[in-house]
Amino acid sequence: MYSFKLYSHPDKLLKDHLINVYDIGISLLKELNNPFLKKDMVQIILLFHDFGKASKYFQNKLFKKENQNEALTRHSGISALFCLYYLLQVNTDTYESLLAYLAIKKHHGNLNENLQDLLVIDEYTEENIMKIVEAIDLEEMKQIYGDCIQYDLLDKELFLSWFFDFKINVLRRLLENQLKKNNNLVFYTRLNAYFSVLVYADKQDCIFDRDLLKKEQPVLAFDSVDIFIKNNFMDNSEINNIRNQAYKEVDQNVYCKKRILSINLPTGTGKTLIALNSALKLLEKDVSLDKIIYCLPFTSVIDQNADVFEKVLHTDDANILLKQHHLVDINTSKYDMDNQEITDNQAEYLIETWNSKIIVTTFYQLLHTLLSGSNRLLKKFNKLCNAVIILDEVQSIPRKYWELINNVLTQSAELLNMRIILVTATMPMIFSEEKEEIKELAVSKQTYFSALNRIALNVSVLINKTSIDDFCKIAIDEIKTNSKKSFLIILNTINSSLEVYKALKAVGLEPIYLSSNVIPKHRLDRIAEIKKAVKRQVVVSTQVVEAGVDIDFDIVFRDIAPLDSIFQACGRCNRNSRNGVNGIVKIFDLYSNEGKSFAKYIYDDVSLSKTKEILCGKSVIEENCFYQLAVGYYDLMKNATETTTSNNLCSSMKLLKYFDAFYGRDCFELIKNNYKTMPVYVVMDDISKKLLEDYSLLTEQLMDNRHDFNFKVSYKKHIRKMQKYMLSIPAKYIKMEKQHNFYIINQAQIPHEYNPVTGFVRSPQTEDYFM
Repeated sequence: MYSFKLYSHPDKLLKDHLINVYDIGISLLKELNNPFLKKDMVQIILLFHDFGKASKYFQNKLFKKENQNEALTRHSGISALFCLYYLLQVNTDTYESLLAYLAIKKHHGNLNENLQDLLVIDEYTEENIMKIVEAIDLEEMKQIYGDCIQYDLLDKELFLSWFFDFKINVLRRLLENQLKKNNNLVFYTRLNAYFSVLVYADKQDCIFDRDLLKKEQPVLAFDSVDIFIKNNFMDNSEINNIRNQAYKEVDQNVYCKKRILSINLPTGTGKTLIALNSALKLLEKDVSLDKIIYCLPFTSVIDQNADVFEKVLHTDDANILLKQHHLVDINTSKYDMDNQEITDNQAEYLIETWNSKIIVTTFYQLLHTLLSGSNRLLKKFNKLCNAVIILDEVQSIPRKYWELINNVLTQSAELLNMRIILVTATMPMIFSEEKEEIKELAVSKQTYFSALNRIALNVSVLINKTSIDDFCKIAIDEIKTNSKKSFLIILNTINSSLEVYKALKAVGLEPIYLSSNVIPKHRLDRIAEIKKAVKRQVVVSTQVVEAGVDIDFDIVFRDIAPLDSIFQACGRCNRNSRNGVNGIVKIFDLYSNEGKSFAKYIYDDVSLSKTKEILCGKSVIEENCFYQLAVGYYDLMKNATETTTSNNLCSSMKLLKYFDAFYGRDCFELIKNNYKTMPVYVVMDDISKKLLEDYSLLTEQLMDNRHDFNFKVSYKKHIRKMQKYMLSIPAKYIKMEKQHNFYIINQAQIPHEYNPVTGFVRSPQTEDYFM
């Protein structure tokens, strides 16, 4: 019997690692069952990904036997080269072979270079290549591979002969020409898919030592929403009748061949449950689909929707329902593994690879997985296969990316067997119904919009500029006059929100304050408080309450914004048609006392001007006119939307220019950091104090434990807990000293640096910023 002696890791034989990764990857491929992922290619990628670890230089480095020339110990480059050599010798398609080369070469890092930099042999001189090849134990590699490959090709002389004749520049130019000729995202999607399967399998073996913990495949009850609706929404109120009609109609129309679908319904008509039901019914009807990825723009809305889904599904088992965003703690108890213990490291892997039936996550996680070269994010790219993806509040996607999203979702849906459902009350023109790019499931949507008349949108004062001081007087007078009415005041910037809050406090009112100036813990606590309130509330907020936060007020005041944002504000007013009395939403064009428009700090001139154009000459607009108003607005926007950004990014992706698309100056960024913000940790209470103390201890231990997976996961888990006390503040406003990799406001600095009610203390002269 052969005695294996090569190791991939200090505690694992290279034989075991390669076989495990191969088995995991092939098992995943079988699960995905998508011919777009070519099995013969994936097999070779998995087998060769750590081929270079068979050299004595890598083995010596692994066990610290002697000082090594670092260039001779690197294994990814030589592994990729041997894989490319082998594939070309067995007459594999040249372009596919080059994708395999790239996947292996970069599997320990990111796809973060353009093709001309990726397809170069820059790690080694010819002399180093010869040394490494001579140091590889080919006999043991043949024993490991068995019948999986052609033995005779694992030959050092054949490889070196090929290598010295090899012209990678010629192959690169061939691939570049083919990419230009194709002019699509096929090669980009396939490279990301190969890369994803490899990284997924490689990390799984390291974390789980081959297999995921055994657990029966969870089963979804496809009629869960039907039962929930029957038990909770069967009264005969007007709004519930509309909800039930819309629910039934979408349910009947969801079985169609179209891959891009739309649910365009008024706010408050149950779009969340309708979308979840639609996805469940698609899974029931089409057995090739196996998961639901429900995406939302803000973390507060994710928590809200996930709580609803737990009630609908009667479970919080993370194998079935997973909630993922940066504030979510890694909770091993959420994984029901039939009494098998699970570590933090394993739980993190399951979360980051979306190993659940229903994933509730952010737009950021989805779109930066589809549009990415990141190793960490692409690890779950393969899980997009066979998914029903719901984009709720899709109007939140920046306008400059509409054409890009159209291209990426259309092609990805076809290649990866996805269904996409866009959900909103104000459907942006990302896809065209006229061109049959998208199918509307709520075919009677105009009827539903026309039937609802819960809100009067007052735009009569938009013809004039309103100073912040005058606005405060108007708000105070209205709040006092309507003493039994609840009020929500939405401002565009933090400075303007603070001014209004302080003006209301000065006259004896007790408003609740919400903005990103306040730590996440306080924001979430206050939103929960607002939802539970039985007496009237007065809330002063920035846009953090928009896009799906389920709160309801009698009267809403809002600073001017693009029309879709105005409609989101309307969605916080009289949602349930209380007492048969219309809610009022009043729009102002607010300016600072120095004459600066608050809206222009955060919105572009085009969307603001088109909003004013569509509202010009109107006084009060009833809710049943909102649909036609939105159609008119998007008609105006259609011709004004610039496509240069989208076109450039799409072109970069088609040509495998990862740096330009995802790392360069004009790269894809769903959340743009225009203010160069810095993290600030607020020590508010004993819990946050203890978290900081423990963080200091963990940081001291980090260097000694940098190779310990479990320690690193515990470290990241701890940082997640600290996020609830963390702010992002523009660097120029920070006066305290930096400690660790963030700034700290300690308890002695409260309330001088942080006010428990209004948050980070800013000088009156500071330039404004939003949210």
